[in-house]
Amino acid sequence: MSNSVLNYAIALQELKTRTLSVFFILLMFVIFSGHYLIQYLVRKAIFAAVILTVINNIYDFFHPLSFSIFNVGRPAGFYINPNQAAAALVLGLIFSIGILKPKYRFYFLFFVGVGVLVTLSRGAILGWLIIAILLIKKSIIAHKQILYSSVILAILALVFLWYQGELLSRLMALSDFNPFYEDSLSQRLEWLSDPSISNSSESLRVRVMKLGWDMFTQNPLLGKGIAATLDWSETVSTHNMYLYYMVDHGIFGAFILPILVWSVTRQARGEAKHIGLLFSTFVLFWGLFSHNILSERYILITFALMGAMTMTSRREQKYRTSHACKVH
Repeated sequence: MSNSVLNYAIALQELKTRTLSVFFILLMFVIFSGHYLIQYLVRKAIFAAVILTVINNIYDFFHPLSFSIFNVGRPAGFYINPNQAAAALVLGLIFSIGILKPKYRFYFLFFVGVGVLVTLSRGAILGWLIIAILLIKKSIIAHKQILYSSVILAILALVFLWYQGELLSRLMALSDFNPFYEDSLSQRLEWLSDPSISNSSESLRVRVMKLGWDMFTQNPLLGKGIAATLDWSETVSTHNMYLYYMVDHGIFGAFILPILVWSVTRQARGEAKHIGLLFSTFVLFWGLFSHNILSERYILITFALMGAMTMTSRREQKYRTSHACKVH
């Protein structure tokens, strides 16, 4: 009896969380869709937040637990969770890099990359690299800076490889005055030197994904019901947004995140189209590493902003088309 009551309470809380997330997106969408100037000011605010977050992450790296005693052992600043801090930086990069003059964009990209790197979030580091490639391919970063960036990155890579042992030993020395870093930070630093190394975090992710997949295969059409992976033998859920919803709602759950992303980027025009590509790429990629995408407020805000920018771009395109027809 007590277990059934607990299951009901967990499912009810998850339903409330999802409902509140929908209302939050709609509310932010209404606020952001008022005028283009509002969206521009929001992007400037995001830019300022990104700068602050990078500074906080770097400070937290060298001054452990400065922001919270509940930190998991890696720099995160105000976010406490390093994965969230890193994902927020990549999303902030996507929405704010366009407001900078082209000559400053590479430096901003690199600056954000440092902030992401110190969190040692593997998924976010890969996500940042993907976004960097797209920024260059879409010429959002000036072509003349590609050569500069390639040279700088090559030099940094050579320096890291040359001094790899010394750098890692110095970074690992952080655990000497903060034993809390020993299990978390040191494992991630070892992963940077050899990505093939397996650690407890990776083992946990593999274990919960296998368990989640087994639950999905038990009822692949309709799923096990809402919050099925929040009340099981593991302490965390699937670490995968697609699998998270597939366990709950069957095979159709795999399309929930893509449909939501599509709805806020559909028929975007101009700059919003480029941002939409970056946004879609990162969010869909990040869904492979996190099951909390649609409950974390900083991500929901970007969904609302993306939707508002898409609507504004379509409206401007329609106005220009109708105005051109009147002229002719």
